[in-house]
Amino acid sequence: MLDVFKEAIEDFKNVDLPKALYGNDPIKVGVPETCERITMRGILGSVASESSFHKASLVSSKRTHDLSKERFKCYYLMHKLTGCSISKISKFMNKDHTTVLHGLKRANHYYETDTNFARSIDRLLGVLT
Repeated sequence: MLDVFKEAIEDFKNVDLPKALYGNDPIKVGVPETCERITMRGILGSVASESSFHKASLVSSKRTHDLSKERFKCYYLMHKLTGCSISKISKFMNKDHTTVLHGLKRANHYYETDTNFARSIDRLLGVLT
C-alpha cells in the first residue's frame, strides 16, 4: 500500500495546474526531496522542550520575563525558518501582530546582546535544520 502511495506522489509531483485557474504562471506541485518541512508547531515543541515551559504556556497570555524571552525565540525561529508572515505567526501563537513584531525586534536585540540567548537560538537552529 505504501508503494502505491509513493508512486502516486511521484506522478503528481511535476503536474502543472491549469493556467486557466491560476493565471499566466503555471504552479508546480511537489516538494523537493532534499527539503524537510519545518512547521510552527515543530518549532514551538522544540523551544518548549529546551526550556522549562510547556507549549501551552508559550501561547498563553502570561507575561513573565523568562516566558516572554522563550516566546521571542519562537517568533524569531518561526519567521526565519518557515517564511510565514507576521500575521500567520500571530494567529498561530494567539497574539496580536504588533506583539509578534515587537517580539521579533526584541529577539534580534537579545541575539546581539545576550550570549545565552544567541547560543540557545543557534542550538535550536541546529536541531531544526
